[in-house]
Amino acid sequence: MKFKTITILLVIIVAGIWGYTLIQKMQQKTVTVHETQIVEKNVGVSLEKKIEQLKQNLLDDLKGKEIQGYENNSLVIVFDPAEKDRAQCRKIGGVKLRCYSIGDFNFKIGTVQGYYSKLYSEELNDKQAMEIAMDSGLSRELAYDIIFDEEPGGIYNWSNSAKKIDAVSRITFIRSLEN
Repeated sequence: MKFKTITILLVIIVAGIWGYTLIQKMQQKTVTVHETQIVEKNVGVSLEKKIEQLKQNLLDDLKGKEIQGYENNSLVIVFDPAEKDRAQCRKIGGVKLRCYSIGDFNFKIGTVQGYYSKLYSEELNDKQAMEIAMDSGLSRELAYDIIFDEEPGGIYNWSNSAKKIDAVSRITFIRSLEN
């Protein structure tokens, strides 16, 4: 009777040890796979989020330089004709809207129309273009697309402000992270 009891007890102990070891190996493999998936997901997500944050910071800085000296809640409209258009813009009578830079990113009506046609294949009239320039969200989206989705020179639409915020090197760095 003692022999049977000891044998059964040994079988239970061996089976328990074997089962415990098997469970530990399975849990360890599951944890390793899970940790690897978490790391892969977080690296990708956090890098994408960081890149997007860098882009948004650049847009914030650009906007800050473009509307420098104006209150945040005021609509910026600046008489800003191209050198070749100065004489025509100063004519007496009537308002030459194309001679003004409008909104947070100082868009001209022609610039909005040109980029909407080029980027989105959408033709805008002067009123629609002016409304986009005056809308903080839409003008920001357009500036984003011009700078980051357009050819690398899109930032040169804001050449003076771009120099002040070192935009070219910042964009180069962002693009290096994306590749």
